[in-house]
Amino acid sequence: MVKKRGKRRVESSVRSRKVRHVRHVKHSKIFHEGIQFDSVRSTSKKIRLALKSLFAFLFLSIISLIVYGLVETEILSDFFFLVSVFSIFIALAFLVVLLILLILRGMKK
Repeated sequence: MVKKRGKRRVESSVRSRKVRHVRHVKHSKIFHEGIQFDSVRSTSKKIRLALKSLFAFLFLSIISLIVYGLVETEILSDFFFLVSVFSIFIALAFLVVLLILLILRGMKK
């Protein structure tokens, strides 16, 4: 928090102190010299997260398509059809993210 007094800027005591790198910080934030940064995740963790999300949404779409075929009520069948379509589109988005991450990792090496 910065307070202005006349033409001079005075920083509060929290910001004026130089804060060293903190190892155990909530929400994976790094504090260095009073500036807050998001921590950098490795590419392998990003790829693993994209794969988990891709498989989760593929599983959801397959389950909703199976339930869509089994349910005879029109409202429920329409609902499960929409859930399957949306989850397929989200799975395709995660597939694109996964491909981009793999291409970036290939270019990095």
